[in-house]
Amino acid sequence: MPRAPRIVAQGDSTREAIFASAVHNFGRFGYRGTSLARIAADAGIVQSAILHHFSTKEKLLLATLEHFYDEHGTLRDPEGRGIDEMPVPDYLELAAATNERRADLVRFYAVLSAESTTEEHPAQEFFRARFAQTRGHLTDKIQAEWGGALSPERARDLVTLAVAALDGLQTQWILEPRVAMTSCVALLRRVLSPTDPDSSRDG
Repeated sequence: MPRAPRIVAQGDSTREAIFASAVHNFGRFGYRGTSLARIAADAGIVQSAILHHFSTKEKLLLATLEHFYDEHGTLRDPEGRGIDEMPVPDYLELAAATNERRADLVRFYAVLSAESTTEEHPAQEFFRARFAQTRGHLTDKIQAEWGGALSPERARDLVTLAVAALDGLQTQWILEPRVAMTSCVALLRRVLSPTDPDSSRDG
């Protein structure tokens, strides 16, 4: 491999190792309890390599969040499938099933989203925008999938409850892995599906 492409490949490999270590350590110890030295050691690199790519711990945290979450604030699926490629209920089931195979990312999200409610947390704006983007995008999709049978207010409330349910399920699952996220989301999809007779009324 010529020198320049090899350097690029090495740089990409280093960034991926840093991201993986950041997810693991921020998820275990939180933002304030994690040092760049710990992340570097777990990634098998020197701390200066992290500073070369990200310059500060705050920039590393935000880059890690942006690396794993798409423009709508939803977790990127390993196979490239996203919220725009399927109905909302199908996506929620896919997200639950996928997340059950990546505990580190679920723990990372649960810890950082909770931490972001504290004063001057660097990820506070990210999560505020994430929730707003997710609610807005899912609300538009739910209204389209229901063919206008839901008012904007009812669609927004359903989506807000669905997001809260998923986030709460993830936290419970991290603390107690016997919690069946996929089974619970299968019940949730009945509330969000326009084909369910009990959910077709816009109350």
